[in-house]
Amino acid sequence: MAPDCRTLVVKGKIFTDLGEGASFTRLPWVREEFIKRVGIDPYPGTLNIWLEDDEILQQVTCLKNLPGIIIPPGQEGFCSAKCFKVTAGGIPGAVVFPAVPGYPLEKFEMIFPVNMKETLGIQDGDLLTVEIER
Repeated sequence: MAPDCRTLVVKGKIFTDLGEGASFTRLPWVREEFIKRVGIDPYPGTLNIWLEDDEILQQVTCLKNLPGIIIPPGQEGFCSAKCFKVTAGGIPGAVVFPAVPGYPLEKFEMIFPVNMKETLGIQDGDLLTVEIER
């Protein structure tokens, strides 16, 4: 059965990655692009969830094939990214899919205007449900 690309709710386990999101989201051109294109001034860092369910992974594959919001590279050495607006715990954000070869499908990396772990009282290992806007 083909995945339903209209069903845009994912659930995954929160995890801490390499910590590169904090320095990336602090770059002036990155902040400007997210504010201009997505309407979010990102908190320094990203919130990651790991997706393990095969159905959810099929939905994310469909999502990645939709047009989305393109964030162009603002300087040499950076890649473009595709974003979609999301909501988690009632807080608006965006999922970011960097145009990087081999970027894991299971990694769902998001920006929000606040520190989500502190705001929602969540931590690594907790499950988080995210609603995605098309």
